[in-house]
Amino acid sequence: MGRWVVPVVAVLIAAGVPDRVSAEESALEEQVRLGAQLASEEKFSDAIDVWDGVMGELSGDLLERVLGYMALAHKQAGNYPEALHYMLRYGATVRGKADGRLDGWVKELVGELEAAYSRVELVADVGSVEYIFPWSGGGKRETRVEAKDGRLVWWFKPGAVACRASAAGHGEVEVIVEVGKRPATEPPLRLAVVFRGLGGGLRGGQESGRVLEWVFIGSGLGMVALGGLLHGLAYSENEDLKRKYSDVNRFPCGLEAKKLYDKEYDDSVWLSSIMAYSLYGVGALAVLTGLVLWDSGEGPGEGALSFEPLLVPGGAGASMELGW
Repeated sequence: MGRWVVPVVAVLIAAGVPDRVSAEESALEEQVRLGAQLASEEKFSDAIDVWDGVMGELSGDLLERVLGYMALAHKQAGNYPEALHYMLRYGATVRGKADGRLDGWVKELVGELEAAYSRVELVADVGSVEYIFPWSGGGKRETRVEAKDGRLVWWFKPGAVACRASAAGHGEVEVIVEVGKRPATEPPLRLAVVFRGLGGGLRGGQESGRVLEWVFIGSGLGMVALGGLLHGLAYSENEDLKRKYSDVNRFPCGLEAKKLYDKEYDDSVWLSSIMAYSLYGVGALAVLTGLVLWDSGEGPGEGALSFEPLLVPGGAGASMELGW
């Protein structure tokens, strides 16, 4: 048994968990005692499942006890962010404030987190939000945490973590948090969570909003405008060439005038025309992609559209690459 197993069992016994369940005890109390029994057998994940199933129905002293149980069980399961979350909730209760062991437990948890995790502040401007995190200790289980104002500070291991956010009237979005190891002395990395219909989602540790969509649409329109300008210049220059070589006084030989016209057209007008039509195509594709992303409400990621600006040899014009 680890050094945290004894405190878990000790807390459960100190809370007055009897060996038997009397006929007068409620079904909720029976579930709490069942979880306590599982924890005493070091089946911490199963105990958490039992307590989590009745947490929303508990109140008073029974709820305060279960908050403490959840914190210690999560610690034993290796779920340090979850353990700290429940430990702080427990510390805000009457029972927790009177528990002389609380400060030591919190200090040890914070030490574990600062050594291997980074703090991230999730922010959603839609009121109350429920965040759903995969257990940081591994496995397929999840932890649900309600943030009344949409703001929550959570600890993440370096790398990419897929979690979810749910808000009444706004549905549920996947949130992929990518974060490196940050010094514990730095403030939490602040990330915006944007629900579909309000501007996409979150990806790559950056506030996305509609920035990506506007980049595609704006750059596409800019390319189309530049293509129109080049097209207009090419058309004007071509008209000047036509007038120049149609002057029979200067060029009495029609065949010779045609050859000279073709040569000068290839040297000056043709390249501008090709660049103009290229910009039309690339710009239209960029605008279309921006509209698709806007409609889907998703940023770039697996299975989404992505573009990469490319330089054209010689530095003239522009190109773009489409990937899946």
